[in-house]
Amino acid sequence: ALPISLVRRLASAACFLFQLRSMVFFQVRLILAFATCAAAGDSTGKHLRGRQAPRELQQNHTEILGFFAQGCCAFAEKYRCASWHQESTMKAYVSDVLAAERGFFAAPGISFDPDTGMTYDGTRFDAYTGKVSSAKSSDGIYFSAPSKESIQLSLLALSLAQERGANELVYSEEEALDLLELKVKSLEDFDARFPAFGGYLPWFCSRGAADDGRCRNPLEPATGLAPVKGWEEQLPSLDNGQLAWATYAVANVLADRASAAKSDARIESLSQRWQGRLARMRATAVPLFYNGNGSGSVRAIAHLRNLSQDADGAPGNAFTSDSMVLNGVFEDELMVVFMTLLADWSNYTSDGADEKALIWKDKAQHVAAANFTTASGDTITVQRGFWFSAHEQWKLLVLPYLDLPLLRHVFANTERARLLNSITNNIPGLEASSHVPVDAKCVTDSDYCSALGIGGGLSELPVETDRSKMSVTPYAAFPAILVDPPAGLEWYNFMLRLPHMQTSVGSVESSDLVGDQVSPFLTWDAKVTSVLAMLGGTGPLLRKYMDRDGVLQSFKDYLDGLYNPVFGGKLQGPETWDRPDLPSPPRQLKAHVQMSRDFPLCGCASAMVAQSCDGE
Repeated sequence: ALPISLVRRLASAACFLFQLRSMVFFQVRLILAFATCAAAGDSTGKHLRGRQAPRELQQNHTEILGFFAQGCCAFAEKYRCASWHQESTMKAYVSDVLAAERGFFAAPGISFDPDTGMTYDGTRFDAYTGKVSSAKSSDGIYFSAPSKESIQLSLLALSLAQERGANELVYSEEEALDLLELKVKSLEDFDARFPAFGGYLPWFCSRGAADDGRCRNPLEPATGLAPVKGWEEQLPSLDNGQLAWATYAVANVLADRASAAKSDARIESLSQRWQGRLARMRATAVPLFYNGNGSGSVRAIAHLRNLSQDADGAPGNAFTSDSMVLNGVFEDELMVVFMTLLADWSNYTSDGADEKALIWKDKAQHVAAANFTTASGDTITVQRGFWFSAHEQWKLLVLPYLDLPLLRHVFANTERARLLNSITNNIPGLEASSHVPVDAKCVTDSDYCSALGIGGGLSELPVETDRSKMSVTPYAAFPAILVDPPAGLEWYNFMLRLPHMQTSVGSVESSDLVGDQVSPFLTWDAKVTSVLAMLGGTGPLLRKYMDRDGVLQSFKDYLDGLYNPVFGGKLQGPETWDRPDLPSPPRQLKAHVQMSRDFPLCGCASAMVAQSCDGE
């Protein structure tokens, strides 16, 4: 059986091949960097502005909007000598990142569809000039997946949460409500036309499918969500686990807002509709994804027999056509947790208690420890990865895993090993599964490389070791940002300082190790996961709702049963897991001759002046 992570990447690659079959790769159009962005946003939707922060956000935060607000989109070099442990530094830096990345995650026609509100997988840009595909062209990437939706929904939930803080710099309330209205309308419409999917999503065309099977572009009328070719009768459980928890976040935040503003009919209506989406997913998770009585397994891909058959109460309509099951302990765990804690098991004895126990018993066999040896000969115990890619830590962005001391220690060790590996091997950044530069295609010789991680016993599968085919990606710092924000932000910025790694719409996906090439893609996975980490993820928010719903302790109990037998009393490495003090990137790392080489569109001429920091 193929591993589920590999299946997911193959599906993504197939989608890209289908979309790109007749397209000249580097012929993309330019959106003028700040002058036309607001007008482009206003022309594609009433309130769906893109690029620059809404005026009310600028007025409320002029003191921290920093370099980006001054027209400097290549601001990373400005922070070269920053004191990262200072709260003021981190606050200013995050505000710069949010302002830059809004050019992507808040831009209709770039990262999401202005008519349906649904995400695109991402967009393209010219890796030689920095020009980004136009919001009004056919050059974008007009399909997406539930995982991409989960990122934007998480940002929307944080933007509307009562304890907003820095989240105010993400979406304004008006933007968030407008987007949630568009999205829930699209989801309700899709559910009505495809009841067999039970409120979940396949890989989908964000504004509908054309007669020839390709996804419609913004130059064509939107016709509503449609499955991507090849996914008409299939559902991925991994991505939908991410979507389920993001829906849980949105539904609960809106319920809180509706309760606090009883006279606001708009919020009350939105709350009820999103509660309906969540209730639908809770009702259909088991018949869609559970393999049946006594199996103890969750389907990796749910195949559907009759698309007109409602998923609720029809377990026989979904089936497994192969041996792939969802028993991993990485991002795929999110669906298992959702099903265990929130799904309807009323058709099983004792609310499915025996079935749930079997699921977690099977999962326990896949938790493994591994030892990383430092350059000085010390041993650090980590959780063995699939490729030991940072992508595998996605679950830390979503649920309050880091509340558990043992798990926080394990994941702090894991990130320490990731950072030390780059330092020891003179890698100018961190590795993770991502789209890669044209000169750095790895094992599969495709645009997307999954096998970017750490081998040497830390991964189940082989990873790329040829330096000419390796690349680094800023989003690989997101787990470190969650575990130790000062160190994580410094590594993230270190990678932004590499040549051509900042554009007028934020960070670039990846760079090769010598600074000659960058990836020509801009995607939700490799850009906005970092933003979500800088906001603390949704774990702190969902902790409150899980406690209110009476499932928080069960969550902790399941994880204790999973991790304690493997790691309890057996961890080697620093004891200060509560204050991990992860290593910083060494300033003497000279893999790139010109760290500040930027696209002409990004300005910041003063940023190119060489700086001398203490210790150099």
